[in-house]
Amino acid sequence: MASKWFFAENNEDNGHDVVDLHGQSVREAIKHTGRATVNAVRWGEETLTIIVGKGQHSDNGVARLKPAVKQYLRTQGWLHQNDPTNAGRIVVDLSAGRQ
Repeated sequence: MASKWFFAENNEDNGHDVVDLHGQSVREAIKHTGRATVNAVRWGEETLTIIVGKGQHSDNGVARLKPAVKQYLRTQGWLHQNDPTNAGRIVVDLSAGRQ
């Protein structure tokens, strides 16, 4: 239940081109990433910014969401890169389509 609340709270003011995964388990983060890419494409967005955080609140300070989300995006064929201005974000190039 807490993850649903965190997700709703963190994404309340976001448009279709941003999804904030703070407070999510890896499993939930993957599910939300899949939904967010589909929705962003439907809304005609060219990019999707996925906020995964830097892992500072993870056990031992080791990020879990970022590597899992990046692996998911690779398996789905989405071109993506780390946001050069914020290490806790991934930018997906939706305009290129799936590779």
